[in-house]
This record gives sequence, structure tokens and C-alpha cells, in this order.
Amino acid sequence: MFTSAQGASNIRSPTGIVVVEVNQGDVVFVRTHPTNGHVGNLYSYTDYRSSFNGWKLY
Repeated sequence: MFTSAQGASNIRSPTGIVVVEVNQGDVVFVRTHPTNGHVGNLYSYTDYRSSFNGWKLY
């Protein structure tokens, strides 16, 4: 997720959580907004990092 105040030159990075059941061999994508000015971009800088995590539950 990406947020920024209109007209401001800063970025804020909120936390989003999605719980989904996947199986071995499934493919998972991170989709970005189709019309946002930052379409297709995942940002990661020295001051903040983008991440994608998963848990294996038994």
C-alpha cells in the first residue's frame, strides 16, 4: 500500500494484512493500483522497506 498527502512530497507506508489459504504450487501476486500515479511501483529505500511475508500453518 502507498499513501501520500495530496501535493506533499512524502510517502507513508501503512500496514496491510491479508489472510488466504494457498497450497504448494499456487502462485501469489502482489497487485498495484491500475491507475494511480505510482502504478506498478513497489518502493524500498534505506529509510523504509517493502516486504511480503507468509506463514506455514499446520
